[in-house]
Order: sequence, then structure tokens, then C-alpha cells
Amino acid sequence: MSAMETVAPATPVIDKMTAEKAEMDAVFEFLEWLDAKGIVLAHYEEDSGFRDEQLVPVPRSSRSLMFESFGIDENALDKERRAVLAHHVAMTGGENL
Repeated sequence: MSAMETVAPATPVIDKMTAEKAEMDAVFEFLEWLDAKGIVLAHYEEDSGFRDEQLVPVPRSSRSLMFESFGIDENALDKERRAVLAHHVAMTGGENL
């Protein structure tokens, strides 16, 4: 195994999520509570068929909105998770997955 394979990948996004876990958990719990109550996040949008703006559901998941509010890049997070998994597989031969 080369020295390159033994170095764990950098995980700044995962580290940020870990540091803000308690706050993120609280926000996500609240968003799930809203969903359970049937409360939908919405915004005003102009529609050419109406005179005034219409209130429409936000076309993004609560999780995606929460990540944006905490400055978490979902694509970077996915890339880091894949790198961590690849490192684990390289180090263990895929055992304990």
C-alpha cells in the first residue's frame, strides 16, 4: 500500500456539519414537525395567468434548504463521503462496511 493510500481525505464539509450538529438537528426536527402538521414552506411568485403574485410551495426539500442556510454544499458533502468510503475500502479491503 502506498503512502498516498494511508492519508485520510480532507473533510471540511463533514467537519463543519459535525461542529454544527446540535443546531442542525434542532432545525431539522422543527422542519419535520412542520411537515407532520401539513405546514408547507411557500413563497410568492408572479404568474402570468394571475394579476397578483401567488403563494406557491418552495420547490426544494427541507433538507436542501437547511443545508443552504448552514452553508453546506451538498455536492461537496457527497464527494467527501465518497472519498471517506473509498479510503476505508482501501485501508480495510472493504471489511466492516
